[in-house]
Order: sequence, then C-alpha cells, then structure tokens
Amino acid sequence: MQRRQDSSPPRTSLLTNTNATRKSRKPTLFYGWIVVGAVGLIQIANQGAGSSLFALLLLPLQATFGWNRATLTASYSLSSLVLAVVLIPVGGLVDRYGARIVLLSGGLIAGFSLVGLTWIHEPWQLDAVIGVGLGFGLALTSVQVGATAIANWFVRRRGTALAWLSIFMGLAVPLYVPLASWLIVGFGWRVAVEVLAAIFILVVLPGAVFIRRHPEDMGLHPDGAAASVDREGGTQSGSTFQMAMLHRGFWWLSLSSIPPAIAYGIVNTHQIAFMVGIGFAPTLAATVVAIAGLASLPGRFLLNAATDWLGQRLVLIVVLGLQVIGIAVLMNANSLAGLLAYSVLYGASTGAAFGVRNTWLGGLYGRKAFGAVTAAHGTLIYFGGAIGPILAGALFDHFGNYQVAFTIALTITAASIGGLFFVPSPGSRPVTSVASEVR
Repeated sequence: MQRRQDSSPPRTSLLTNTNATRKSRKPTLFYGWIVVGAVGLIQIANQGAGSSLFALLLLPLQATFGWNRATLTASYSLSSLVLAVVLIPVGGLVDRYGARIVLLSGGLIAGFSLVGLTWIHEPWQLDAVIGVGLGFGLALTSVQVGATAIANWFVRRRGTALAWLSIFMGLAVPLYVPLASWLIVGFGWRVAVEVLAAIFILVVLPGAVFIRRHPEDMGLHPDGAAASVDREGGTQSGSTFQMAMLHRGFWWLSLSSIPPAIAYGIVNTHQIAFMVGIGFAPTLAATVVAIAGLASLPGRFLLNAATDWLGQRLVLIVVLGLQVIGIAVLMNANSLAGLLAYSVLYGASTGAAFGVRNTWLGGLYGRKAFGAVTAAHGTLIYFGGAIGPILAGALFDHFGNYQVAFTIALTITAASIGGLFFVPSPGSRPVTSVASEVR
C-alpha cells in the first residue's frame, strides 16, 4: 500500500498545534506599561532634584552664605536656560537612538552636580553646579525624554499612559519634600543634598535599563494590540520636525504655554518662602506642600485621562482656570486651610498640564519626530520657567513681599487661555502637509 505523502504523524501534529498555541498566546502585561513605570520612577527623582529641592534650599542657602534671593534664584533660572538650550538636540537623539543612553548619561551628570553643590563657597560656583551641571543633567533625564519613550509605545491610550506618568511626577513632592526637609533640619543641607544625590543615581540608572525604544523592536504593536491599529502609521510616519515647526498649531500651543511657565517659576520656587514669610514654620510649610501634592494625584490622572474623550482643548482650559484660582487663593491665604486649598488646586492643575499638551502634540504630529517636537515645545516653556524665579526674587528684594510677583503670575496665566482657541484639534492622522497651514 502506498503511503500518503501529505500525511503527518499524530504526535507531530499535536506538537505543532501546541507550539502555535504558545506563540499566539498574548503576554499578560504589555511591555509599554513597564516603560511607563520605569520612566515614572525616573521622573520622581528628576522632579524631586529639580524645583522641589531648590525651593527647600532657598532659605538655608541664604542663611549660610548671606546672598540675596535674586542671586540665589539666578542659578535656578540658569538651569532652566541650560535645559532649554540643550533640549532640542536631546530630543533628536532620543528619536534616533532611544531614551536609554540619554537617561543613563543624565543620571550621572545630575547626581554628581548635586554632590558638587555641597562644596560651593562663591555665587559663581552655585551657577556652575546648579545652573550648568544640574541643568544639563535634568535635561537628559527630563520629562520630555521620558514622555517620548512612552509615546512610542502608545497611540490610542496615550492620554491614559501620560496620565500615569503625571501620577508618578506628582509623587515627587509628597516623597521628596518631607524627606529632604527632615534631612535638612536634622543633618544640615549639605548632608541632605548628598543623600538625595545618591538616591537620584540609584533610581535613574537602573530605571533606564528597562527602557525600550519602540514596541516594533520587540515584535509588538502600540497599545498592546494583537495587530497594528496604529492610526499614526508606524514609527517612521507622521510629521517631520520641519513640518511641525511650520505648522501654526505648534506655535499657538507653545506660545500659549510660556506665560503659565513663568507663573510656575514664580510660585513653585518661592511658595515655601512665602508661607514662612506670613508666619508658618519651614517644616510646616514643607508638610503642607507635601500633603497637597499627594492630594493632587487624582486630579493629575483624571484630567490627563479625560483628554481621550473630552479633547485636549477643553481639559487644558480647565487646567489653566484651576491655576488662576489657586494663585488667587494663595495670595489671600491667612490660614492652614487656605494654603491647603491653594496647593491642591495649583498642584493638580500644573501637574496635569504637561501630559495634556504632549497628548495634543502627539495627536497633531505622530511618533516620527515626537522627541524633537516636544523638546522644541519644552524649550520655549523652560525659557519661560527661567524668567519666573529670578523675576520673583528681584521683586521680593525690591518690595519686601511677593504680592506683585504673584499678581503677575495670576494675570498672565489667565491671559494664556485665549491662545488655545487657535490650536487645531488632532485629526485622525498626524499632520503630513503644512502647505495650507504656514503663516
């Protein structure tokens, strides 16, 4: 009897079916969420070592060296300028090579710059280690770098993913502020900075190891879909950096973001000094900020996640409105309840704004040049952020209080809302032609 050539042994068929079943089985956890977690931990360190720490060091540094607040805040403003200058090339590096090597380099630079702060004796040294060194390190570990890593893994659920990033960023205040305050009071500001520098390095370096560039590099698709439903058309489609720079939506959104950035630099850098100035103990002021930062976490998540169904424009208008109300509450605060109300309103809204803007940019321009586009956007914001701290410090040195500075912050934040009505809503696909959009 002739043997059939197309038959196969039953055992072979069984093994083949078993292997096919194993290959088709979806992983229990989409790796993009691991990227979100790793980036989030890095951002806790980044945010804590940046504006949160400097706000706590302002009064101790003044007590140690006797320098006025304009001199002290000039170093922090310089760090924002350095960050702004290097952010665009950093964004291009992330688009081309991925975030891992950038984050590893930034972790080392920022960590050792913090250690250098403990050795200073002259204002120029403060400018060197905080303004230049820390500014460069924070640029390499910035939220723009982390958001690019996350945006490459998500499209349909990008708003939710960035909402979780905002939650991690919000943890920086309730985790870092009490720890740093306790270390400063108990052991002095130099020991506190050394401990926080070590924490920075030990968080950033291991976290960066888990970052992967694109889901396609691991045989996956954005959002964990079984088959690619990427409406942005894959990693190499979408707007180029040049297209985005010629599109009116980028400039309206970015220019509208500068005034709130100036306001944030004014308020965030000087809020603890303001509370101490109206009669609260430094440790209590730090505790108020930490508790309110924790209370802001639900708002950070809900406001960012809401962009997936309410749209970015409406959510960002709400965010800026809450900031205006928060600053007004702070200016008139005369009790602990008033300070808590300010911190919850302003903390939740400022934390949410970053994710909302980046979701908007991602919807307009796609993944191809997301790092460079958001870095250019961030550069303009950091230029604004550099103005705020030194402006408020100079106004305080002149008037002896923060009323003028905070009035400016409130007014320019409210005025910035108007520019949002000129930013286009994201379409079903990113902008690929700007011929009709150039102004």
